[in-house]
Amino acid sequence: MASIGVGDWVEHASEGIGQVERITFGGRSLMVRFENRTGLTVIPLFEAVKVNSDGTRTGQVPIPVASRRVRTMLPPGKEGELLALRLVEALRTGVAPGRWAHLYSIGRDMELALVDCDLQQCRDGGAVRVFLGDYGTGKTHMLDLVRERALQDNYVVARAVLDEVEVSPSHPQRVYRALIDGISYPDCEDAEGLYHLFQRTVELHRLQKAADMPEREKCSAAESWDNVDQVWLANLFSRDKNRRHEYLTPALQYFERLTSAELIGSPYSDELIDHLLNYIEGRSVVSNKELNDALRQFTGINPGHIFAVRDQKTLAHLYAYILGGIAALSRAAGYTGLVLLLDEAEMAGLLSSQAQDLATYLFGYYAASAVGAEGVRFNIDEAPRGGQRVHRAFPPVFRTPSNIYCVFAMTNEERGKRLLEKVISQSAFCDLAHIQADDCRKLCRSLVDLYLMAYPGFTLGGDIEKPMGDMVYRGVTNGKFATPRLILKFIIETLDMSRLCRSQIVSFVTEFRERIG
Repeated sequence: MASIGVGDWVEHASEGIGQVERITFGGRSLMVRFENRTGLTVIPLFEAVKVNSDGTRTGQVPIPVASRRVRTMLPPGKEGELLALRLVEALRTGVAPGRWAHLYSIGRDMELALVDCDLQQCRDGGAVRVFLGDYGTGKTHMLDLVRERALQDNYVVARAVLDEVEVSPSHPQRVYRALIDGISYPDCEDAEGLYHLFQRTVELHRLQKAADMPEREKCSAAESWDNVDQVWLANLFSRDKNRRHEYLTPALQYFERLTSAELIGSPYSDELIDHLLNYIEGRSVVSNKELNDALRQFTGINPGHIFAVRDQKTLAHLYAYILGGIAALSRAAGYTGLVLLLDEAEMAGLLSSQAQDLATYLFGYYAASAVGAEGVRFNIDEAPRGGQRVHRAFPPVFRTPSNIYCVFAMTNEERGKRLLEKVISQSAFCDLAHIQADDCRKLCRSLVDLYLMAYPGFTLGGDIEKPMGDMVYRGVTNGKFATPRLILKFIIETLDMSRLCRSQIVSFVTEFRERIG
């Protein structure tokens, strides 16, 4: 490593670029005049990176001890330390935590700019996006970032990971059920399924009908009133077939009655609410006839028939219709809209020929529910629909504008990609860029800072810090660290080795340096 002397230019993680004016404490510290500060600042030698006067690199790229960027984003004190520890544990096991993804995100500025534009477009319309990338390039992490962005923009987010059996794209009900299982709300982190959405919508509907302000003030959802789409709030409780949703409207009216002052708290009322929501969420074992009869008898109202939902492979259009209703429900409840995230979409390419066709229609109907019939590359009116006559009559596009953002993530594999290209416009496809060497430093800083928060008593010395940063930089440059996943794994393992086996760390680094080249 190039030595640092008086007169040299150095870079520090939090202070920026400066020139060394004095070396103190036996060569262990530097007194630097930084460009953005007055006077001299003392920094440890191992936190300095030697650069040219214009800030370009002169050689190795060590990482600094703590950028403090992560510290400002996490809660202070013990709460932040425990959260940092949970995040490190997740990264250690190879499961990137979905929340807080921005803390260790690098090189995705272009993709996130597209996402921001898409989300803005969905406020008054809809959008579709397909992210393509090789294994380990961060497709799932990209969906984590989309989820974060969407929740920040007040969207309801539903997410599913596709596979060949349990959540096969040739089984529409299973995909729909997985999306509902993976639902997230911007205002209620622990909420599961559709209960929270139904509850808010019913509260706001009662507010809409109330004439006096005191009644409005009693409503726990009143703070969302300014964001509510009042037209759709009224439509979802309408008896007009041209305005209502044939599944959600009767379900909402039954829910409103079951949670009324007269019936709330009754054991049978709670049981019926569970049956009702389980049915709409695609997981009920009771028939729709049994459910309708029980609801009508107990509530004394008849808002309309709740039609059957089945695990039939030819009902993709029906579940697109229901998701369109959930998007309208989200607007009526004061949210911006609905975001659908479908990971591992390439799994469709591994199915049989007939199952691939079914998966293609599911992808196409979901895309059409977002951008309308004119926004997809197939005729949704001529595409096959299954079920009984009443089911075939339901349109896959419930309403326009939809306020739906439909996002697919898939490995850049030819068979799966070809299926999506049959139904989705090429302009929606986006190849994820490979990580660049210049991005690795930011990732190292964030992970080191996160690690130091997780283990407050741990200190990281220059004997590991500089070589680790240099190896990450070189590994990315020569292709040995081809994916962000490999970089995350190496950094966490190296930090663990330094914390738990400090005496062996030098030999570990030396051996790894030889392997990385």
